[in-house]
Amino acid sequence: MSEKNQNKGWTSLNKAQSLKAYTIVMENAERHFNCAEILASASHSQNAIAHLILGSEELVKAFWCLLMSRNIDLKKLSWFTKLFYNHKIRHDLLKDFFTAYLLFFNS
Repeated sequence: MSEKNQNKGWTSLNKAQSLKAYTIVMENAERHFNCAEILASASHSQNAIAHLILGSEELVKAFWCLLMSRNIDLKKLSWFTKLFYNHKIRHDLLKDFFTAYLLFFNS
């Protein structure tokens, strides 16, 4: 599938479809975290870390799907479609989330 068709898929989701996508993406994140645990217990740290990163990226996508399912119109953001197809944007968002976590919850 071309990137143009992929982008249309994410931008065309309605509220109900976004909620369904949220569930699917969350399940995928859980699979990555489970893989990470299995790999770590077998002393395969590098691969475990890779799955932790992938699972975290899926959490970012799930969060945006959840927001869209609540009628928060993120599609107007110029970088919206890149969120689903660009690792760097998800990594940057994870850094921002972690910074906010440290600010508010690590007192």
